[in-house]
Amino acid sequence: MSARTLVTRAQLLERYPLKPATLNSLIYRRAIPHIRIAPRTVVFDLDMISRWFDECRVEPVRSGNGDDLGAARAEIRCRHTARHAGGEGVR
Repeated sequence: MSARTLVTRAQLLERYPLKPATLNSLIYRRAIPHIRIAPRTVVFDLDMISRWFDECRVEPVRSGNGDDLGAARAEIRCRHTARHAGGEGVR
């Protein structure tokens, strides 16, 4: 078994472009993978966080002639969005 790389909220915020309030909201909604080791103590496994960000990647939608239709019509492939939106995700 390989050792996990665990980081605190502050360390995660240094590595990823999240605002503290956004991270707190994601934790509260259980939308981001985390490990709660005490009522007010949360740590994050960097491998899990990396996979979570990969799942949130937005791929551009292309029309039949190869034109990029832009982010407004991008397909979001993010499992946590579908899980917390109560449906199949945002399209």
